[in-house]
Amino acid sequence: MKEHMKRLLIILTLIIVLGVSIMGCGNSNKNDKLNSNNTTTENSNSNENKEKVQLEAVKANYNDVINGKYNDKIIWVEGEVILIKDGSFPDFDLKVKDNNEFVTYKILNAESLEGLKQGDKVKVYGTVTDAKNPIIEASTIDKE
Repeated sequence: MKEHMKRLLIILTLIIVLGVSIMGCGNSNKNDKLNSNNTTTENSNSNENKEKVQLEAVKANYNDVINGKYNDKIIWVEGEVILIKDGSFPDFDLKVKDNNEFVTYKILNAESLEGLKQGDKVKVYGTVTDAKNPIIEASTIDKE
């Protein structure tokens, strides 16, 4: 009798585990649909924001940047990626030709590093967070 109860308990436990795992898999379609709808909305919002940023941005001049003339303004710079630092706060350095000389900006934006490599030509839109060292907090990065 004890042997029969043990078998019955094991079978019942297996049925419950199997039922819970099937129910967990069954809800993924609903969640996937919800997530894909949210992603679509986020993508259209991010495209609208990107266009807005690009329309508002003014081309940066290095001397004006280090003199603090772009505080609270969205700027853009165009140049070559020369150094990528992929750490806890990923960033990269951008070499820009400005008034017939090359200058370097540090670009901060963790999401923007995906797919970037040294030598890539990019156009960066963002705000200046430190004028003395010129650091730009990028909101949009277009790879050429």
